[in-house]
Parts: sequence; C-alpha cells; structure tokens
Amino acid sequence: MNNTENILFSASFIFYILATILYIFYANIKKENITLYAKVISTLGFFLHTASLTIRTIVSGHLPLSNMYESMSFFAWSVVLIYLLILAKTQFKLLGTFVMPVVLIIIGYTLTLSKEISPLVPALRSYWLVFHVITCIWAYSAFAISFASSIMFFVYSRKATKNEETGVSINFIDNFSYKTVAIGF
Repeated sequence: MNNTENILFSASFIFYILATILYIFYANIKKENITLYAKVISTLGFFLHTASLTIRTIVSGHLPLSNMYESMSFFAWSVVLIYLLILAKTQFKLLGTFVMPVVLIIIGYTLTLSKEISPLVPALRSYWLVFHVITCIWAYSAFAISFASSIMFFVYSRKATKNEETGVSINFIDNFSYKTVAIGF
C-alpha cells in the first residue's frame, strides 16, 4: 500500500509540472483554452495528491502531519486546494503561473525527505495537535499564495512602468495579496 501512495504522490507531482508548464504558456500566449487544460490537470493532480494523503492516513493510522515529509506534503496539498478554491471563485487564472511553481518547489523539497511512517509519540496523540497543525498549515498556504501574488505584482508592475499591456490590474493583484496575508493571520 505504501508503494501505491508513492506512485500517486509522484503522479501528482508530474501533473503539477504539466500544469505549471501550461500556466507559463498561458502567461506568454494568452489563449484561454490553455488555462482550461491547466486547471483540469491541476485538479487531477490535486485528486491524486488527495488519494496519496488518504492512503498514508490509513496506513499510518493518523493524519499525515507527524513528520516533515507528511507536513510538507500536506502543505503543498493545501496550497493547491486554496488556489483551486480561489480560481473557482475569482477566475484569476494568471495566478496559477506563480502559484504552481511554488507548489513544485515545496514538493521538490518534500521528495528529498524520508518517507518513513513512524507511530505518533504519546505527547502528540491529541486532537488539539490536529487542529493546531492544520490551522497553521492553512495559514502558511495563504502566505504561500500571497508570496506568489506578490511576485506576480512585482513582475507586472515592472511591465506596467514600461507601458506593456499586462492584461491584469496591478491594483487587483495588490489588493489580492493584501487579502491573502490577512487570511493567513
């Protein structure tokens, strides 16, 4: 069963790579159908990642939050979840160009960590741990998306000073970054 989890996690990483490539193409070409494919591929990667985390939860007997590998995997999953929720609500498609590379960096780091499943130490066998860690990771995810949108603001504000057409409002990006920081706090 652990092998299945690794295969699903690796497959989700491949889907995230493909989605990142498509979002980068969209940022340069501006064809709307590219974002549809990127969104579908991101969503498929998210479902594979969800299956991977579910299998790990079943095998370990606890939520995957007890070691660095599990926490980083859950962090990457949370960033994608929040991004997909934002995309469904706002249709802010260009954000994927900056969020998905952040996810790739997180997962790339996660792949270097030990995948060993170990039982929880008695001090961590508390429901409070679950609430505390999940809340913190969701806040970190909001900060990761704010980081991505801030990089986006930097890139597009430089284009705006050169009078290049950006297709996105700098004020919208700035306001969005502010809101995601506020959600993180």
